[in-house]
Amino acid sequence: MVGLAGMLDPAAVERLERAELSTPLERLRARGAFAARPFEPNLLDALLAQIGKPRLATHTHLPPPRLEPTTARVEDPLTTPFRSTCAACHDTTLPHPPNFLHGNPAAVAEQLDQCAERIFVRLSQADLPEAARSKPPMPPAAALAGRGIDTAHWTASPEFAALKAAIRARLGDRDLQALLRQPYAQLRPCLPSSSYAEHTQ
Repeated sequence: MVGLAGMLDPAAVERLERAELSTPLERLRARGAFAARPFEPNLLDALLAQIGKPRLATHTHLPPPRLEPTTARVEDPLTTPFRSTCAACHDTTLPHPPNFLHGNPAAVAEQLDQCAERIFVRLSQADLPEAARSKPPMPPAAALAGRGIDTAHWTASPEFAALKAAIRARLGDRDLQALLRQPYAQLRPCLPSSSYAEHTQ
């Protein structure tokens, strides 16, 4: 009877509470009604019929389930490399470090364009000897170490190459060597000053 609990409407419960069920249940058991299988509404109907109190209305079948249509997320191919490498730090609601990966795909693409100069310079630092760097490289060595990645292995990896290719594509025909020579504080701010006062030191 416990397995039938989910099928009982209030009227059926009231009828069953007033009935002697031992004999009807034994008849159903003898017919194999309680064999190892999911209980179905017709088992409740059979029990009510055994006590002479069939349900007044037959149960109705549920309509087929309706699934909400889903829209596949179309990611900008110039964004995908940053998702896998940089999202842990840059896809947050906090303004520091710059949250250029936070938002819908259009917003993220716009933010990456805004940050492209500084991202390019930070990525490029990894190719320089430590003494020649003007800024810490991106991703930071500590972030790589936290993922068990050696910095020498990282700079030779296809993932790093994909990041550099994606940011160069966003920069278009800008003079990349000129960007590397330019003082970092004079590069385009990573996020608009109205929402984020970026550290420039």
